[in-house]
Amino acid sequence: MRMLLVLAVLLTSSAAAQDHRDWNALARLKPGEKVHITRNNQSPVNANFRSFNADELATETLTARKPDVVAVERYRQGAWSRGTRAGVFAAVGFGGGFALGAAAGGCSSGGIISICPGRGRSGLIAGGAGALVGGAIGALWPNHSMEAIYNVR
Repeated sequence: MRMLLVLAVLLTSSAAAQDHRDWNALARLKPGEKVHITRNNQSPVNANFRSFNADELATETLTARKPDVVAVERYRQGAWSRGTRAGVFAAVGFGGGFALGAAAGGCSSGGIISICPGRGRSGLIAGGAGALVGGAIGALWPNHSMEAIYNVR
């Protein structure tokens, strides 16, 4: 129990030690890494980091003075490829669509239209539609995340 407490304190203190308001945190960036830079009253810029010093930040396309920089974020590659994510989303969409289709399907009497596909066929039709929608969402989902390096806010 004591070991868990010590581990929790160490993890908490190391997380708290990363102050995003410290300009020197930019030292964690390596030249060539893709960054997203937000500046005062200007549009954000995506560029490859080059270097920084006490007064400014340099990328391949921009040199920004420190007072103008509001935030710097590093792009991080996602754990899954676009194809894997599309497959997982398609499987989830199929499962959800199949469940809804099977629950709503079946034969009903007395209706104007007397189509009777059965629960299994209704589940497959709705599952196929769910797989298409889920796969499309998974394929279009961004394949990166952002890590805050510097932020004055």
